[in-house]
Amino acid sequence: MTSDGGRTWTKVFYKSPKTGAIVLVMDPGDPNTLYAAPWRRTRRKWSDPRVEPGSTESGIWKSTDGGKTWNDAGQGLPPAQFRGRIGLDVAQSNPRVLYAFLDNYDAGRPPREGERDAYSRPIVEARIKAAEIYRTDDKGATWRKVSDSNEYMSGHSGTYGWVFGQIRVDPTDENTIYTLGLDLNVSRDAGKTFSRLRGTHGDHHGLWIDPARPMTLYSANDGGFYMSDDSGKTWSYATSAGGVQFYNVVLDSSTPAFAYGSIQDD
Repeated sequence: MTSDGGRTWTKVFYKSPKTGAIVLVMDPGDPNTLYAAPWRRTRRKWSDPRVEPGSTESGIWKSTDGGKTWNDAGQGLPPAQFRGRIGLDVAQSNPRVLYAFLDNYDAGRPPREGERDAYSRPIVEARIKAAEIYRTDDKGATWRKVSDSNEYMSGHSGTYGWVFGQIRVDPTDENTIYTLGLDLNVSRDAGKTFSRLRGTHGDHHGLWIDPARPMTLYSANDGGFYMSDDSGKTWSYATSAGGVQFYNVVLDSSTPAFAYGSIQDD
């Protein structure tokens, strides 16, 4: 926390060297009420981050005194040993309501014959439950799962739940929420069911909703920057921004030289 415009900082919340806070949100009506989601994350050379023995520090914590003290606010979430990354957002129209987007590593359905993961490795154990949505109507005192358990949610982020994990609530409608994953997804029934918003590149990492006109959305993903003025039905690509992920760039030997680049997913 800083109280002098960033000149000095004080550590006000900490779990361990392997755990960091991945998200922090503030009650719009009470700046002393804060919610944070710590995430115990270790990525091995050979695999994406997964929960490991002793991984019990991921969860949701709450402060009501501006970050001076914190209390566990995870009642109703899956057991701590199954919690991966957690995303949080507060409903601006009703701050008693928050949503959590949780990557659940508990065992789900068994693999189908010949089923493989995103790296083309055979799946020999049960698939994880993966993306789940939880809601609280009492400012984090209790949480309940609101999303359906189905193929849509288990495939929401592929095996990359640790990459995404973000959620947004429509600033005027507590029952309309967006989740960021391989696709940009929207629910208009408080997280029970979701549908994909088409028209952009995949792999979504940022979303801003205009509070004065919630039909206006700004999306940042692996393909660049997009804007919609009709709640995601159609999108415009920000050509002038020129945002894209290059993985390799090389020059040839011509005069003048040509530059070539390989771009994420294209």
